[in-house]
Amino acid sequence: MKTEMLMERKLFGGNVRQKHKTEMLSASDLLMSYNKMIVSETGDLSKVKKINKYFELAGTVDFLETLEEEFGADTKLHIKNKEHWVHPFVFLDIALWVNPKFKIEVYKWLHDGLLANRDISGNSYNKMSGIVFRHYKPFTKAKEELRAIAVAIQNACSVSNSSKKKWEVATEDQLSLRNKIQDYICLLYPIMGSDAIDHAISKAKEDVHEQK
Repeated sequence: MKTEMLMERKLFGGNVRQKHKTEMLSASDLLMSYNKMIVSETGDLSKVKKINKYFELAGTVDFLETLEEEFGADTKLHIKNKEHWVHPFVFLDIALWVNPKFKIEVYKWLHDGLLANRDISGNSYNKMSGIVFRHYKPFTKAKEELRAIAVAIQNACSVSNSSKKKWEVATEDQLSLRNKIQDYICLLYPIMGSDAIDHAISKAKEDVHEQK
């Protein structure tokens, strides 16, 4: 069974994982980020938050029951190996309980296009790969050409090539630029071959600059 892809988001010096397909977020990561921050800032261990305290709140039970009625049991809460994966609405409620600053950041997440851009850029990469394999000669060297293109795109998007999870931890802007570059390569590669790469990167960056 294929493991679900995890995206990562930065939160006050820590990383919070989000499941790509279900969009569930790790409440355990949220608490870890908060606890590290608060202990570092205050040195006061009494301010550390524990997830079980949230679930003991009177309002939490009612909230989870209402959420289950609205969205179904599968969207309420998953616990696996003591890892709390929660619906984005539950995550937002926990964020408010932990610290209002977290709530503002999570509100942004609920309205950003990170997951959508991950899908779009992944699909455009597959399309680009097909075009490269159809047009690059000799065919036996097409994989090497595609690897070179991938590195060029990563460099253009300022994404590290050292991590296997490079695109899973990329920002929305990086994924959007990747998508633009790949779309231009799809358009230009059948005409220009390898020369299309630099042109595609330049054109995509121009588009981004004009949109700002």
